[in-house]
Amino acid sequence: MKAKAPLIISGLLLVLSAYIFFKVMEPYSEMQDDGWSTKAQRNPFLAAELFLQKTGVQVLATHDIHQIENLPENGTIFISDVRKVLTHKRLEAILEWIKGGGHLIVAAPIYDKHNPDPLLSYFKVENHLHEQEKLSTALEKANLDRLAGKKKENKEKTEEPEDVTTMGFQGIPSKVRAGFDPGSYLTHPALDDEKYETTPLYELNYVASSESGVHFLQLYYGDGLISILSDQSIWQSDRIDELDNAYLLWLLSENSDQVIMLYGAQMASLFYYIGKYAPETVTGLLVLLLAWLFFRGRRFGTARQLTIEARRSLAEHIQASSQYYWRQGDMRALIEPVRRELNRRIAVALPGSNDADQVARLNMIAEHTGLDPKIIKSALQENITANENDFTKIMNHLQLLRNAL
Repeated sequence: MKAKAPLIISGLLLVLSAYIFFKVMEPYSEMQDDGWSTKAQRNPFLAAELFLQKTGVQVLATHDIHQIENLPENGTIFISDVRKVLTHKRLEAILEWIKGGGHLIVAAPIYDKHNPDPLLSYFKVENHLHEQEKLSTALEKANLDRLAGKKKENKEKTEEPEDVTTMGFQGIPSKVRAGFDPGSYLTHPALDDEKYETTPLYELNYVASSESGVHFLQLYYGDGLISILSDQSIWQSDRIDELDNAYLLWLLSENSDQVIMLYGAQMASLFYYIGKYAPETVTGLLVLLLAWLFFRGRRFGTARQLTIEARRSLAEHIQASSQYYWRQGDMRALIEPVRRELNRRIAVALPGSNDADQVARLNMIAEHTGLDPKIIKSALQENITANENDFTKIMNHLQLLRNAL
């Protein structure tokens, strides 16, 4: 019984712990924001597409106009940038479609005289940037306002800011407010010249502006309509919920059987996909790289000098050997081989010279070579010392004797 007591106590403690855990703890769910989805990154107008679908409109969003088989007869087409999605051949087809009763909504790119928009150039519509106000001009204006006793404007939104454009449409009692970018504005010759007459092909129908300029205008073209915006970002996913941006999109497309949204191809960067789908692979490669750098950068044991495998010439070998004997002080090893060679040549040139005494031998060699006997004696018999001058003198005499033989 005593042996079972610890097991019983442990079981009771385990049951009590489980009871307390399930009594105190309670499960909960938490939403986690993972950022934009891949589809939203490719299509910046995905929120506008889903919004129109919820209103019951048939929507087709694509970045490739070739995926559109037939243009809808009673439909609306939105193009974010004509220069990215339309060729001249497709532009002619779009114009014919508008003339037949279609509605085209186009965002005007910033005017570039070197690369003008083919569609807007046809209707003489341009989108220009506001010039930057000089700092000196701004300071002068501020000083004049202060001297005139003007009070600072109330920061509360009692009045519309300059980046809000108010529009009115037939049959809509309330005004529609859209937040276009105030940095650019639309221009047309008819806006500055009241006497300007448009061509019979199209007619300027409606213009909406704010303090920063014109941001929305509509043209009748044949039986169709063209709506031109100065800013395409009002319907992008991160801005469509501002003011009446979404309401404006619905008003412009409410009578259409189908809405087609053409946008430039958007693609997330390679680093985004690597970080999302292969973080473990990147970590493993970094660890492998660090291990390789550690292996290659660390030295084990004593350092060994690099062995030069290239062969040296015979002259370099002789010079190296001579320097070795000279550093060792062994002058005899440098001179004796030369003396032995000369003695062999003398024995061949003067037979019997080795049997004569030293004086007679020196005279015989001097008579044969024409050298002074003192030079011959210095070359063949003088004692060798570690003196550099004596060594040089003996070597010169040996060379003279060798040339004379």
